[in-house]
Amino acid sequence: MKKKFMAIMTLGVMLICCALSPYLSERNFAAVGATVTDGSTGKVQGTKDNPNPEKPGDDLLKPGQHWEQYTTTSGTTGWIAIPVDPDPEPLGSVITRKYKRKDGTIYGVDKHGYYGKSDIAEKLSTTKTPTMVEFSWFLNGVMKAGVPAKAENIHHPEDAIGDWKCLVIYDPLNQEGKRAYHLGTLHMDCRKDKKAETLSPHIEWRKKLDENMENEVDESYRNWFLSYGSFTDGWYGEKDNGNMSFRMWTMDDGKQYAWGAAKFSDSDNTVVVLVR
Repeated sequence: MKKKFMAIMTLGVMLICCALSPYLSERNFAAVGATVTDGSTGKVQGTKDNPNPEKPGDDLLKPGQHWEQYTTTSGTTGWIAIPVDPDPEPLGSVITRKYKRKDGTIYGVDKHGYYGKSDIAEKLSTTKTPTMVEFSWFLNGVMKAGVPAKAENIHHPEDAIGDWKCLVIYDPLNQEGKRAYHLGTLHMDCRKDKKAETLSPHIEWRKKLDENMENEVDESYRNWFLSYGSFTDGWYGEKDNGNMSFRMWTMDDGKQYAWGAAKFSDSDNTVVVLVR
């Protein structure tokens, strides 16, 4: 029954490209998940009636961030959460508490509640710029036939966090004549919040190829794409409550895979593919 359900979900992703809810801020310095006074994500901007808003409270910041004031072209000011100097102790690197699940697996969190990588995540995590050939398994297989029947969900977030090679395809079926391939990396952390397990993936762009996978263009200047949502047995954003959703699985080849979609500021007709 569960495999049948997953097959249906997979087909749904392929057909509708995961039409998701309104996108969050696409800024490389946004504080994803922090709710500030105007209801935005890590940002509060002045208005005509209130051109100089007060500095938000530090309790709204994530670890390693601080508020910085800025001025818009219209003359209003605002505040935005940006990272300070790199933390010498990355999230999840110093474990202060451990937990044991009913299935016997043990995971640890740091003082902020962020998970430490498992051995497999530590081994596979990579920030190397990917090439198109590394996604042939998707373009020549999964995109046409769906996720293999023998695919096993990644059941725990500590096995999925870290860095992945990432491919984003705009207009994947070229229905609008705008198909393009964007290569980069995706990093995600996981935080234990009460009983929930919350992931915070972000895409770091590297380069773009045209519809024929040619004419490379540098995209390293582009602001990161940020997301924030729940982990549910192999799924990120399963309930479509954010701007990205994908399924993560393993095979018998020692690799990890993921496939889903995201809603970007310039397109909601996309496919997101991950491998490591």
